[in-house]
Amino acid sequence: HPNGSKKKPQKDSFIIYPRGRGMPFGHIAVITNVDQDYVYIAEQNHEFHYWSADYARRASTIFTDDGYFIDDDYNLYGWMDIEGNDQLQPLNESTHPNGSKKKPQKDSFVICPRGRGMPFGHIAVITNVDQDYVYIAEQNHEFHYWSADCARRASIIFTDDGYFIDDDYNLYGWMEIEGNDQLQPLNESSISRILRKYQTFDE
Repeated sequence: HPNGSKKKPQKDSFIIYPRGRGMPFGHIAVITNVDQDYVYIAEQNHEFHYWSADYARRASTIFTDDGYFIDDDYNLYGWMDIEGNDQLQPLNESTHPNGSKKKPQKDSFVICPRGRGMPFGHIAVITNVDQDYVYIAEQNHEFHYWSADCARRASIIFTDDGYFIDDDYNLYGWMEIEGNDQLQPLNESSISRILRKYQTFDE
């Protein structure tokens, strides 16, 4: 039954979400109850816990396997090594806790610890920054369609203590890549060169 069907939704039916930006593999949920005004939905995130990191990798850089943040006790400092997609050269990064004296910058990574609704932690990409907001692109976070080139925005609050990203979720802070103006998105022409460096094959 398509959304808008003449037939009312029934308990124990499935709701099917199509593929979309921020929801690349679609989604499925179960209707647990129905009353006159509402349907009640139970769902579980069936995506893999590395997908947010993989999205960030595809958005701008390659992450190496050293100190992958999800398995490193959520230590913001030194949790990964970064290489540029183009030359595959190591890049330097600087970390800023939420409340840093430095304002968040475009193309930085927002890092969230493990918590309710984020059982594996989370990483997202800041796509733009203006006076009042940071604009965030991400994957494996919430199931909704993007209306622009970002999934959502979060307010920037400036106090005497520093800059705070006021998000619905707890943030460690953000990681800025030095020389990020040289970064290029991952593209088809780079894939074979990257695979040659990182893939190994059993004899």
